[in-house]
Amino acid sequence: MMDKFNLTVLWLLGLLVIGLLYAANIYLGNLNQDEGWYLYTARLLAGGQVPYRDFAYTQGPVMAGVYALVDPLVARFGLLAGRIFTGLLGLGAISAGAALAGRLAPAGWKPFAIISCVFLTGINVYQGYYFTVVKTYSLAALFLMTGLLFFVRAARTGGIGAAIGAGLLLALASGVRISTGIVLVPCGLYLVFTYKRLGHAAWLSFGLAGILTLVGLFLPFYLVAHEGWLFGMFEYHSQRQAAEGLMHWLVKGGFISRLVQAYLIGFVLLIILFFTGAQRTNRDGLRLTLWASLILVSLVHLSAHFPYEDYQVVLYPLFGALLSSGLARVLARDEATHWKRLIPAILFFACTASAFSSPINQDWMVIGRDRIWWPIKDQPDLVKLQETARKIRTHAPGGGILFTQDAYLAVEANMQLPDNMAMGIFSYYPEWERERAEQVHVMNRAMLDEALSRTNAAVAAFSEFSFSIQCPEIIELSQKKRDKLVDKLEERYELQETVEHFGHGHTRLKIFTPIKQAKP
Repeated sequence: MMDKFNLTVLWLLGLLVIGLLYAANIYLGNLNQDEGWYLYTARLLAGGQVPYRDFAYTQGPVMAGVYALVDPLVARFGLLAGRIFTGLLGLGAISAGAALAGRLAPAGWKPFAIISCVFLTGINVYQGYYFTVVKTYSLAALFLMTGLLFFVRAARTGGIGAAIGAGLLLALASGVRISTGIVLVPCGLYLVFTYKRLGHAAWLSFGLAGILTLVGLFLPFYLVAHEGWLFGMFEYHSQRQAAEGLMHWLVKGGFISRLVQAYLIGFVLLIILFFTGAQRTNRDGLRLTLWASLILVSLVHLSAHFPYEDYQVVLYPLFGALLSSGLARVLARDEATHWKRLIPAILFFACTASAFSSPINQDWMVIGRDRIWWPIKDQPDLVKLQETARKIRTHAPGGGILFTQDAYLAVEANMQLPDNMAMGIFSYYPEWERERAEQVHVMNRAMLDEALSRTNAAVAAFSEFSFSIQCPEIIELSQKKRDKLVDKLEERYELQETVEHFGHGHTRLKIFTPIKQAKP
């Protein structure tokens, strides 16, 4: 291993790079539409409203509950506070992954496994971006990794407290992102099959803690709003329009291709471990259970109609922990020792080079390609959001309703969205019956027409994302239908100003105020 001084220097360099990457992603990272409605629904919950019953929500209730705790900070500092909080959760998940790597490493190799895991998972711009934008990934990964830490302890000692903690935390992870719930199955089976060594108390405690937590998380919402809950938990995710034929397989192939690009160093290390015989060194029931957990959740993600590679962000700390501890096991069995001390440094520089070459870095600075040119942003997306929110508040100094589908604008301006629009661009279900739309708290065509005609909003603000998506299929709304909605808006509102290259996708945002004398 490296001497203490060089290892300390390497640690400091690694932590400095990670800090810079996370700070850059928080401040410079592109805006995402999901950030708005996640923070807005957390605000509704903080104000006493109930997910599924009072507003539409398409994830488990845990994230809204956790983010409601920091809503006072978001109300004061806007999306920036939400991103900083999300980044801290993500760094917590990386720390838990490193601790797991240390527990899985052979004797004497714990520091190596920890530092390798930190570099592998922390020095990654892609991971850093999705661990800082306000999505489910950071919180779900934190619960998942801490739950697996407790599981490993329970699997080795049979401790009831560890088993309870594992069941509780893994169930909480599924309450953030439901796909992670399948991890309870292989972990529970491992404890069942090792009862002769661990006793029955371990698997019983794990199972009861997990089941009771799941019941406590989901049953109350099902009882008070079963239609909204069933839609948010299952129907919304299954009703997207799926690709067919060759396109179906191309979509799956694209998922894998983009995943390898995002985590290239990790996949290279996986190949190295495979060909060095690590599968023999690492063949024990506990590690196989963790690999099975990772693979099962990945298959759930891959089975989605349109799988996005960022779904895997939740799993990367586990992947890093298994790779780092696996590498430690291979090196521990190798008698040649003179080169081992170089591995942490090699990983540091490889991960740093990979981060430096990430296409996400370019997204910090440019809007996209215009023929042969790369237009440079006039200011970071977050700063433009803050300035736009201030402009909106000049038109509505008393706050009130902001008629928009760009929910992060309502969050940043500390204003309210119209009823049934809490999910922003995913709130429009034009073909649904009114009764169905009202049950789920979204809008059909007639309801949106009525809102455009009657809502007493202080300001209206619409980007080119607005009126562009038809749910639940998540397909593009035709230009003719969009024009009709815009015409309806302009019967009561007049354009005040335009913001170029705004928000998610860098589209044009138009800000409207009510016409003093509305058209009859």
